[in-house]
Parts: sequence; C-alpha cells; structure tokens
Amino acid sequence: MNAKPSFRPVPCHGGWQIVVTWPDARTEQLIGYSSEAEAVKWINNLSDRWAVKALAKRRLSHSPCFNRPPV
Repeated sequence: MNAKPSFRPVPCHGGWQIVVTWPDARTEQLIGYSSEAEAVKWINNLSDRWAVKALAKRRLSHSPCFNRPPV
C-alpha cells in the first residue's frame, strides 16, 4: 500500500493552508502560509520529508509497547 499522502494548497482566512489527505482518507491541515506560492514551495521541497516523519510518528504511537507503563 502506498502510504504517501497528497498535498493541496487552500486559501484560509486571508492566508493559505495545506490540506494533507492520507490514503486512508484521514486529513490534516497545515496552517500559516502567507501565499499560495509559499505553500506550493513547501509542498515541492519539504512535504516528502514531513510525510516520512509523520508516518513514523504514527507507527510509533500505534506500537503495542509505546504506551506501556514502566515495570
């Protein structure tokens, strides 16, 4: 299964946000971009790295040992 999300710049309250859609249809919003060009630049240059980190964090948080209390 391809776990890579799609990214889409969207106007939001006078600025821009990036809507991230994961293959399981879950969405996230990344806010704080002053222009569409800035959001597109982030998508082109940093989104792959961000997705890898987000996916690793999600896998870690779903690990059966992650929330295990200390012995």
